[in-house]
Amino acid sequence: MKVHLAQLNPIVGDINYNKNLILNAAKKAHQNKANILVTPELSLTGYPPEDLLLDDEFIKSCSLALIDIAKEYPKLSIVVGYPKFEKGKLYNAASVVYQKKIRVTYFKNFLPNYGVFDEKRYFSEGNQSNTFSIGQEKIGIIICEDFWVDKPIEKLIREKVDVILCINAS
Repeated sequence: MKVHLAQLNPIVGDINYNKNLILNAAKKAHQNKANILVTPELSLTGYPPEDLLLDDEFIKSCSLALIDIAKEYPKLSIVVGYPKFEKGKLYNAASVVYQKKIRVTYFKNFLPNYGVFDEKRYFSEGNQSNTFSIGQEKIGIIICEDFWVDKPIEKLIREKVDVILCINAS
């Protein structure tokens, strides 16, 4: 399995610019015959998006941009960080897109709320782990702060993952 890591410098609030950053990284990953592209936490919005997260149109634009990315490189698995609204709650999410659709979505379990971090103001905490496979490799996803506590890692270990991908923006 060949992993391409995209260290991006997104602009907070500029979804179109950030989508193009991800697509440029996807082009490079595709050219290098990578199986998966990993982008940072909230790569579609930039970090921290703060009160932009209160705008329903902004959140909807993120979902549309994610679908655009999925359609552009259907044979490349791409991990994209973005805010996702589901069942009345907003989450700091990481989705894997592949074959023009979302394969799996993970919601950040532990939200930092100290210093410059104010995630509990905007996001709900997830409580599940999610995995997907590329070939024979079982892969788990976590987001930033989830790596610093045992519970998300322990869940993935119990699920016998081969690889843990941790996206973050810091």
